[in-house]
Amino acid sequence: MYMSKNVHVLSRTLFAATGIHILGTLARSIVRMCIRDDSGLPDMANNTIWNLQLIIETVMLLLTIVVFWYARRRMHYYMDLVDDADKKEMGRLQEDQLGENLSALPARTILNLTEVWAVIFIGMRMVQEVASILYRRFAGDLFALFTKGIVNKKRRLVSIYNTTHGFKYIAMMCAILLGVMVTAIILHDKWMKIASVIVTIIFLGSFAFLDMQKMQMFGQSIGIVWTSVIFHVIETVGLVVVAIYLRWKYRGV
Repeated sequence: MYMSKNVHVLSRTLFAATGIHILGTLARSIVRMCIRDDSGLPDMANNTIWNLQLIIETVMLLLTIVVFWYARRRMHYYMDLVDDADKKEMGRLQEDQLGENLSALPARTILNLTEVWAVIFIGMRMVQEVASILYRRFAGDLFALFTKGIVNKKRRLVSIYNTTHGFKYIAMMCAILLGVMVTAIILHDKWMKIASVIVTIIFLGSFAFLDMQKMQMFGQSIGIVWTSVIFHVIETVGLVVVAIYLRWKYRGV
């Protein structure tokens, strides 16, 4: 069984879920700029910033759950219009009669892909938040060495913080790349496969070789951790590009 080429459940769901994360990222950035102190320690060491960010992440997660629940409900609504026993025969009839007016993939495959991305946006996001909590504990213990006077060179601690920061994002990063690759395999899309490989190389390169850099913004000195920057670009701009690409190239996806 197929759906109309004008019904884009997967790409619209990716748009909505990514839009939620873009708004959440902006909210987190505003919180950081308004509450940041002059201690020179990472923002995650500030309890007020951390607690507000947890609230924002919780709201984002709940909204994302609603988005994917609605998408799944909508897909089942369309699919339940035809009895299970008649779905294969309906698919053959649609292929013979409607041709280009059908979606590029069967409805069941689109539903499966939507559920794959739901696991990434919801399940792996929960894993990332647990990893963030554990990483904050590690960073707190690390910089406590400096504040207690045990270590007198903060630059070295900052270097350790920078080189380990990528571990905070690696689970979600792998999940996003896996989702893109699974989608590419099902669609037989070589460009999505190539893009996944390139993005992986860029992220690993920044993880292994790029040091933290400082820049002045709004009168404040901000440390740029490149693994963090690249990850947030991929989970926002990158996923928007994926959604646009799917909608542009594949009918009804």
